[in-house]
Amino acid sequence: MKKTFLVAAFLSIVSLNSCSPDLPTTPSTMLNHDKIGSVMYQSATKHDTNTYIFSLSCGCGFEFGIEKYDTTNIRYDVSRIAVRSSGHTIKAYPAPSLMPGTYYGSLALVTLKPDTQEDFRDTLRDTLIVQ
Repeated sequence: MKKTFLVAAFLSIVSLNSCSPDLPTTPSTMLNHDKIGSVMYQSATKHDTNTYIFSLSCGCGFEFGIEKYDTTNIRYDVSRIAVRSSGHTIKAYPAPSLMPGTYYGSLALVTLKPDTQEDFRDTLRDTLIVQ
């Protein structure tokens, strides 16, 4: 009888816990970015650009730092990434006087502490076709 009571009590506790609501979880912060543009084209009369817009899902202000880059043929306007802001815009554009061909560029970014508790990284990769 005592064992039956203990088993019944255990099962009722387990069933109560399984129906209890989950504890609310704090949503994790994410680095978001939108890219406007794709493959860039450079002609004698026009210089195409790509634009990147970065923000954190929490809406918090943050600063960027550059980890690695290849900006030989594609340049990136990073003049304001070290300023704390809730949104950063980076433009990619072709270097001047390139011969016809296909060129690539990249820029690896990281958010800076203490603005963010964890590091968020992203890499911009661009392709340029000069005809």
